[in-house]
Amino acid sequence: MMLPLASGKGASYLLSVPAHFTLHSGGHTQEITYQLSPLQMTPRELALASRNYTPVIKFILLGFSNYPDLQELLFVVFLLIYVMTLVGNLGMIALIVTDCRLHSPMYFFLSVLSFIDICYSSIVTPKLLVNFLASDKSISFEGCVVQMGFFVMHATTESFLLASMAYDRFMAICQPLHYGSLMTKGTCLQLVAASYAFGGVNSTIQTGNVFALPFCGPNQVPHYFCDIPPLLHLVCANTAIPEMVLYIISSLVTLLPATVVLTSYTLVWVAIGRMRSAAGRKKALSTCASHFLAISIFYGTVIFTYVQPHGSTSDPNGQIVSVFYTIIIPMLNPFIYSLRNKEVKDALQRKLQVNNFPC
Repeated sequence: MMLPLASGKGASYLLSVPAHFTLHSGGHTQEITYQLSPLQMTPRELALASRNYTPVIKFILLGFSNYPDLQELLFVVFLLIYVMTLVGNLGMIALIVTDCRLHSPMYFFLSVLSFIDICYSSIVTPKLLVNFLASDKSISFEGCVVQMGFFVMHATTESFLLASMAYDRFMAICQPLHYGSLMTKGTCLQLVAASYAFGGVNSTIQTGNVFALPFCGPNQVPHYFCDIPPLLHLVCANTAIPEMVLYIISSLVTLLPATVVLTSYTLVWVAIGRMRSAAGRKKALSTCASHFLAISIFYGTVIFTYVQPHGSTSDPNGQIVSVFYTIIIPMLNPFIYSLRNKEVKDALQRKLQVNNFPC
């Protein structure tokens, strides 16, 4: 049955969908059928009900389009942040690789963290910068799959890498006599490989969990990249199970490493409190405090985004929180880990002296 939206010439029509209910009362069964008005249906429900839809081939990333007068300003701000991210993290990697005094497990993990930050910031930020200035804010279906897959992989890898870094600090401060024999180069490589393996598995599960579902109508994503929660709201199917999968898997890959981090740093704080040397206590605090700050920001924003029941994904607060762990934290990490680290500052000073006075 077709329902007119307007009377007269040129009136448009929409499909009216029959709804069926069965009532059971006193041993009697009664079938009730009525026509559901399209005005009572969401766009994705209407697309499915009409059985006359075209599969989505691209998505529109709305991002920060609610602020049309600020697009140029936002472009400049995020471009500066991205440049600082690349310079800071590439500089950290170069410093660690070229200074033999920084060839220790802690700085090996820090160099890997810098590499991961470059990767998953670069997965999101360039497209965001283009969309600030472009009228066409679309991304292909395949491009959306690739963006989500690589982003989830690197974000998950960072979660487990931060746990490895916390474990390294625990071993260095709480078990110093066994540190050299346990935290070998092979152990460090295995921890990094395991972090990437967890990232790859989670990426495969989460990406398949979303894109195995039908997208049949609305394609406007109220976000600046292809993230899981807003895409699930565009799916033309029941998303109860996919949302449950998202919640469970996200809880595991976030809360388990976070538990390792909290346990490690709790034991570290206790050990620091027992130190008799004021100089040793100050050095341990300067290293661990910066680590714990960066870790707290990362896990706090990720848990807020993924490990909670999902409401409206068009909430601008959700995008702002996402900016922290996708764009701001990758920029801050090299500064957080270096500004209060005497060894890094000394290594940087040595490099600057060599460049200024090569002979």
